[in-house]
Amino acid sequence: MYKKLLALAILSAGLALAAACGGDDNSTATPAGSGPTVTRSPAPADLPPPDTGKPVTPPMEGPPRQPATARVNYRDLPEWTLPAPQDLPQVPGDAQGAEYRPPAEPKCPDDWQSLPRPVEGFQICYPGDWVIDGHGYVSAGNEDRWYSVGFYLRRDGVEAAHVSLYVLNPFAVPFTYTRDCPHPYQVTFAGQPAVLCPDGPSVPPEVRIITYQLRQGDLDYYVNVVPKLTFDTKSGHYLNEWDKDAEATAIQVAQTFQLVPLYSPTD
Repeated sequence: MYKKLLALAILSAGLALAAACGGDDNSTATPAGSGPTVTRSPAPADLPPPDTGKPVTPPMEGPPRQPATARVNYRDLPEWTLPAPQDLPQVPGDAQGAEYRPPAEPKCPDDWQSLPRPVEGFQICYPGDWVIDGHGYVSAGNEDRWYSVGFYLRRDGVEAAHVSLYVLNPFAVPFTYTRDCPHPYQVTFAGQPAVLCPDGPSVPPEVRIITYQLRQGDLDYYVNVVPKLTFDTKSGHYLNEWDKDAEATAIQVAQTFQLVPLYSPTD
């Protein structure tokens, strides 16, 4: 069973970002092709140093989220509208990369571990040399709390890639990976219509971000594949290259995501 993790807390401008543990109280027991061009990073002074394996708090990639100033239903606000799969083009036939074609039926390799989360309605699997970090519930300001988990591959203490998974209801500030995506597509993910962003913007540009966004009823699931760009210590820049093996495994991790029946205490 999964051990309860310590709560995460961040104070910023008088607003708290608090994480409450997720644990066993609600648990049940193809290499990628060439990706999109990644913009070269700005000057070294504008960038953080390479990751050294320190604890993380969500969001684990991309621009920071703004704390909510009032409890609102974000699905009622046009500026927070996310693209629907049926409104997007299908993946081009010549698109290269495993991220573009998730399996019709997600499966967990026999030698991988699984993380079942029936309260959030999903299960996902990961290899034994990956670790879970940033696991729990999060909220900022007046939004409803939302679930977050990150799976990390670190080599010699340095991150090679991670997969993050966020589960939000309509009263939590949405992630805008697919809304702000340059080239979103409709795909079938976990057997359901979903949105794929294969080239999400990264701020600062130190990672590549691939996002699958799936809506089921009141829940939005964001599954992000995030290979870390190579940091050149001589130039002080992140390069337009990354560990392709780590990326391929991260895509495989993301594509083991599957929906499970939502648990209710009355069941």
